[in-house]
Amino acid sequence: MSDDLYVCLAIDIDRDAVVPVKGKIEGVNHFLVGKKKTSRNKVLYDGTIKGLEILMPFLKKKNIQCTLFMEGNFVKHFENEDILDSILFHEVSCHGMDHEDLLGINSGIKLNYSTQKKIIGTATKMIEKIIGKRPLGFRAPYLRLNKDTFHVLVDQKYVYDSSLSISNDVWPDSFKTRIIETPLFPCYIQTENYKITEMPFHLNLYLWQFFEKKKSIDFYEYAINKLFKNRNGGYCMISMHPWHICYSMDEQRYLEEKEIEYNYTSFFQFLEKLANRSFVKFTTISEFLTKTDLPDEVVEIYFCNNHFP
Repeated sequence: MSDDLYVCLAIDIDRDAVVPVKGKIEGVNHFLVGKKKTSRNKVLYDGTIKGLEILMPFLKKKNIQCTLFMEGNFVKHFENEDILDSILFHEVSCHGMDHEDLLGINSGIKLNYSTQKKIIGTATKMIEKIIGKRPLGFRAPYLRLNKDTFHVLVDQKYVYDSSLSISNDVWPDSFKTRIIETPLFPCYIQTENYKITEMPFHLNLYLWQFFEKKKSIDFYEYAINKLFKNRNGGYCMISMHPWHICYSMDEQRYLEEKEIEYNYTSFFQFLEKLANRSFVKFTTISEFLTKTDLPDEVVEIYFCNNHFP
């Protein structure tokens, strides 16, 4: 048994408080839903930019490298060179071009292989052109993807996908039961003739529950401790959105400075506690892949629920 627990910090960088809406492929800022069409066509990143201005210097100072799942349109609108410089310290991955509803569950516009290829290809080129790094991995907007998405990722030579939580219905019961309360390992996803490395995650380690005041930060520390007790040389993944430091979905408003300070101070204290523990090793997703042998096991997932119609 390994004495270490590898921790991947994954940051989804997208438009503020993004939600899918009927009749529109691209994601819309939550607070613009129901507004007139000209307003809904706006894309605001105010909370994301402010969140990154808070996060990036701290992570660099603490030497914590993370994986950034970046929306292609975000880098196109990039203006803060200081943030750009700090982003180069981290691993860069892709989160779509405009936070598309790839499966059309809410938009009503299901995207076929050709359209997904164009969207993901455009985002990939945009990120590489502006950031100077080719994205290594992919996380689907809203965590929704299908066989066509996997096909595109393989064709475009992505190293891994990280869109599937282990609580998702797509996993065989025998696989899900075995890993539900343990650190995770990458696996191969098989879909028809295409195989890609999947980096699953524990959905309860997404920090939105803390930022929306549904769980205390202590809950996440407890969850990490539990995973350490079941340590097996694997990893866990903590995920978040920068805009969530500055915006409340439940209250539909940008937060006051005192509230923002509470959010990032609590989060930083949590990360510092983890960093000070001898058994915790922060790592990017691709770095972890170099530390471990990929398993021979191929998991055939079930394309039969809302994520995989």
